[in-house]
Amino acid sequence: MKMKQDLADKILKSISTNKLNPQRYLGNGGYWYNYFLVATELAWGKNLCDGYNLDFYDTDRSNVQQTHLASFTLDFIKGYNPKSGFYEKPRLR
Repeated sequence: MKMKQDLADKILKSISTNKLNPQRYLGNGGYWYNYFLVATELAWGKNLCDGYNLDFYDTDRSNVQQTHLASFTLDFIKGYNPKSGFYEKPRLR
């Protein structure tokens, strides 16, 4: 459980500093730090992206079948700040 929380904190920090772009890992996925990341776009409305499903796998190459470590749903909270205007804050579930 601790590892999953640490991974969630790392994801949120990476998104806020623009070091993680989920669109890059759509489809076949790719390596992100010590993980293999596969992102799936979630669209609840017509042609609108409402978030991403992020699946993380172990990158141990000695094992033929990768081990699934964690799965998160990433969406964005929309809000309004009178000083800076509208903003989107990333949220994991």
